[in-house]
Amino acid sequence: MLTVQQPVMRMVIQDSFEWIRKALIFKNAFPDTFIATEFTQDSLLTAAESHDRATDIHDRLVCDAEYMKNMAHLVSFLILGWFTVTIK
Repeated sequence: MLTVQQPVMRMVIQDSFEWIRKALIFKNAFPDTFIATEFTQDSLLTAAESHDRATDIHDRLVCDAEYMKNMAHLVSFLILGWFTVTIK
């Protein structure tokens, strides 16, 4: 699913994984649903802010709640798959 994304979008999504991983390690290893959603949204915003080429993505994440919801869902789905593979 990630391979069909544009390179800038892929970069933001991949970087958001690292930010989520850091949040899980340093803030809360077992977040409830609301905290996990907050981690996901914050990671997307931070990842988009950290790349000059992703300003359009960042602006849309901030201004469009539906876009943020869809992107957060994609990232959380991919993270869940990563945890499943890692734990096995």
